[in-house]
Amino acid sequence: MSSEHLTHSVTSAKERAAKIRAEAAQREREQAEVDRLKQEYAAKQEAEARKVEDDDIEKASLLTGDETREQLHDYIRKMREEKPAEPPPPPPRTEGMMKELNAEQEAGRAAVAKAEAANAYNREAGEKARAEQAAREGSMVPVFHPNPSQDQQYPAAKATLGKPK
Repeated sequence: MSSEHLTHSVTSAKERAAKIRAEAAQREREQAEVDRLKQEYAAKQEAEARKVEDDDIEKASLLTGDETREQLHDYIRKMREEKPAEPPPPPPRTEGMMKELNAEQEAGRAAVAKAEAANAYNREAGEKARAEQAAREGSMVPVFHPNPSQDQQYPAAKATLGKPK
């Protein structure tokens, strides 16, 4: 059959297949580029890590144990010699600022007193409720009855005990 006699569905399928092959090839090229960039980045990171390790090893090999210990002690001594700076004094307050501060502090004291009074009231109410509950329910006194030893008998009706030992 020539291309003139092919139906539309056959030509459409061939076009779709060609388009899909082209897209697949494009994706493979893009993925190959991404993989190459990843490998380059990983190699670069590995080289930087090796360089840092080499620098650390070189620094460690230059210092002996005594030098490192002395350097640490010198650092500690220097830290102990330095005194922390004195905190700056608080800024001066105007009369209006002082009034506002006193009003805020007084409001805080009043709120604390109110909360303490509420706590005391709740505590007393709880104790009163517990006392009323205990009075309604009554109380039981625990009784201790030790088990008798092997040569003793439980106190019971004389008819069921048998001969006393």
